[in-house]
Amino acid sequence: MKTLRWSCAWLAAAACVWVAMPQADAFVRTLTCDPSGGVRACEAGQEPVPIFWASSCVRYHLNPNAGKNLDAASFEAAIKESFDVWNRVSCSELNLVYGGQTDETRVGFMQGGGVRSNANVIIMRDEKWSHAAGVLALTSVTFNPVNGRIADADIEINNVNFALSTNGNSSTIDVVNTMAHEAGHFLGLDHSTVRDSTMFASAPPGETIKRDLDPDDEAGVCESYPLGSSPSSACLGAGDGFYSRTDAGDCEADFFAQCEPEPFAPSSGGCATAAGGGGGGVPAGAAWLLVLGLAVLGRRRGAAVFCAAAACCVGMPQAEAFVRTLTCNPSGGANACEPNEEPKEVFWNSRCVRYHINEVGTDDTDNERANSAILASFDAWNIPACSDIEFVFAGFTDEDRIGYNPFTGQEGNVNVIVFRNDTWDNQDDVLALTTVTFSPSSGRIFDSDIEMNGRDFKFTTTDEPTRSVVDVANTVTHEAGHFLGLDHSASQDATMFARAPLQELGKRSLEADDVDGLCAIYPAGVGNAGVCQGAAMGFFEAPLFGPDDGAPPVEAQSCGCQSPARTAALPWWATLVFAAGAVTVARRSAA
Repeated sequence: MKTLRWSCAWLAAAACVWVAMPQADAFVRTLTCDPSGGVRACEAGQEPVPIFWASSCVRYHLNPNAGKNLDAASFEAAIKESFDVWNRVSCSELNLVYGGQTDETRVGFMQGGGVRSNANVIIMRDEKWSHAAGVLALTSVTFNPVNGRIADADIEINNVNFALSTNGNSSTIDVVNTMAHEAGHFLGLDHSTVRDSTMFASAPPGETIKRDLDPDDEAGVCESYPLGSSPSSACLGAGDGFYSRTDAGDCEADFFAQCEPEPFAPSSGGCATAAGGGGGGVPAGAAWLLVLGLAVLGRRRGAAVFCAAAACCVGMPQAEAFVRTLTCNPSGGANACEPNEEPKEVFWNSRCVRYHINEVGTDDTDNERANSAILASFDAWNIPACSDIEFVFAGFTDEDRIGYNPFTGQEGNVNVIVFRNDTWDNQDDVLALTTVTFSPSSGRIFDSDIEMNGRDFKFTTTDEPTRSVVDVANTVTHEAGHFLGLDHSASQDATMFARAPLQELGKRSLEADDVDGLCAIYPAGVGNAGVCQGAAMGFFEAPLFGPDDGAPPVEAQSCGCQSPARTAALPWWATLVFAAGAVTVARRSAA
């Protein structure tokens, strides 16, 4: 049954729409809340302010574990160099001070310990990565939501899913390049739209340009910590020689600032109030996008905000047009091609593909309107005359399982669209997730399913842009593109572009770039127009199957054994982005 998750489904950034705020023109400072609404919207009466360290002197420590690819000395030297690039800016008096090694592996602020006994720690994770596999590094910043004062910042590095180096090797991730970017988030900077800046949101493997700051980065740090503006007498963070963990407990005060001997000082400087992130990296050619950063939000005792901010995107250089999903990533990373494995473009073998809608529907809006929006989303891909592929609505189903049932064949599998109203087993900030099952040897698709995160997001079908909600058709039309084998486009006007504001409606219809991609995969008069793939019309009951139902498809048997479901598509800017989709990947063993 589909709960076995036996699939050759691809984990790619390919199923993801980024939901972000409008882009800024230059450096951006991280704000305490989002004045434009959304999941991290400012509460009534809450004023968004930039986050900052109250002292120009901030200590950081290093957990000595250097991971799988580096020796301890080169790792330590790379971390120091990453932070020192920010110390060399002449218009700022910021001083990031290396405080030595620590055995601390925990992330976040321990309120009872106070600012001066908490370790701002850099940790290499080489055995277990608790975040999405495609996230290369995650910076967690704890700050006061009233005045923006930072109390703690920690950085985790993903050595489970990525190979790291310090020599600029083109097939690995450069530590200094990555950590210099993370150090910018550490001190309160968001992503910049200046492509050459260290705080730009994307970087290809092997990139080293972020080792040195751009004038835009310098402008950002000098606005945050100008000469003469911040006290430097007390260096914030655990003292020099700190090694042992503190067992300090949480303070019971409403705000962690009140746990300090002295209250946090108000912000001494203004900021550009633009809350936007920089341009995201998108796959090139038929390439692959690995997202390196995300922002996760939580609340501690209703007041102290824990903001997990993250790095840049690791991807191939931007493409000029549509991109097709590949069976594996030839450039390495989380879905790297295995030795001698040739990447194939994924596709449906028939020009007729059925899909079903789960009968439960959504709790947010009228189900008749929601279902009509889903039908319109798929019909948008049926319109172009240059392609003869047809999405066929086959009715409603009680099936809510995701993945491919190898025993019933393609005609017995349900391509289902389902709203998850109560439980969501994926990253909280993922709005929708498309799972595509295919043969890694040919690229032939066997099953596609779309899950909509109704637990964490509110969906609507109104024709008026509505703040803080997500349009069903805008989302599903994008996801339907992944459903048929398209990755993200570099064309900002395209439905398959990787980002969209919450209230956007423009992705309800296709643009020229989307049509070009559709017709390149399924040109009229060329493909197999025989059997309509997917469960038969009128299918309702979830299929019963077992070993006696026959062997799995021959092509699917060629899948190599690998660990299941690794999610790569996640948000990337330092305040908050909602991932509106991701394609999960699992490889089924040959049985």
